Parts: sequence; structure tokens; C-alpha cells
Amino acid sequence: MNRLILIIIFAFLIINNGFAQRLSNNNLLLRNINLQVKPALLSTLFPGLGQLENKQKAKGYAYLGIGAVLLGTAIYTGLYSQSLWGTYENYQTEANYNAYKKRAEKWTPTANIFIGITATFWFYNILDAYMNTD
Repeated sequence: MNRLILIIIFAFLIINNGFAQRLSNNNLLLRNINLQVKPALLSTLFPGLGQLENKQKAKGYAYLGIGAVLLGTAIYTGLYSQSLWGTYENYQTEANYNAYKKRAEKWTPTANIFIGITATFWFYNILDAYMNTD
């Protein structure tokens, strides 16, 4: 079964590579699209990489920094919120139970807000890298 899957993937890559090569040799528009896609793909990996590819160094480093801070904050608030819910569910006494429940309820929307801001920034970064390709 594993061999069959590997053979199918290998055949697909060979066929796909030959098809893309024929198209790129015949179509100048496809080459221009590929030039725009590379920075967008790099920005998909991490914000700012596409801007650095487009030779926009100041913007690229700014996006790298902003992306790192937003990603770190989103991960921290998400994990902290999740740990509070875990702590809240494990406490047996009424006082601790209610205190941790309130903290968990407070941090969940905060985590969701930071995740949303990070996702919005990430999408804007990809769009910016795609649109500002020379």
C-alpha cells in the first residue's frame, strides 16, 4: 500500500513538472505570475520574508518583528487560556473553582482577539508581498 502511494505521488510530480515546464516555456504571463507568487509564498511561511524577497528591507524587517510579537502573544495567550481551563476543571473546592473559572473566562476572549489580529496581519502581509512585486 505504501509503495502504491509513493508511486502515485512520484508519477504526479513527474507529470505535473512536465506540464508546468511546457506552460512556462510558452506563456510569458505565467512567468510573471510565478514571480508574484514567490514572495507571497515566502510571506506565508513567516511575515516579512516576501517583502525581503521584494527588496523592501525596512518593511520586511518591520513585518518580521511585528509578526514575531503577534505570533508569540497569540501563542502565549492561547496556551495560558487553555491551561486556566485545565486548572479550573481540576479544582474541587468551590472558592478555587469559581476563581479559576472567572480567570479562564476572562482570558479566552483575549486569546481569540490576539489570534484574530495575528491572522489578519498575516493575510495582509501575504497580500502586500503579492501586490508589491516588481
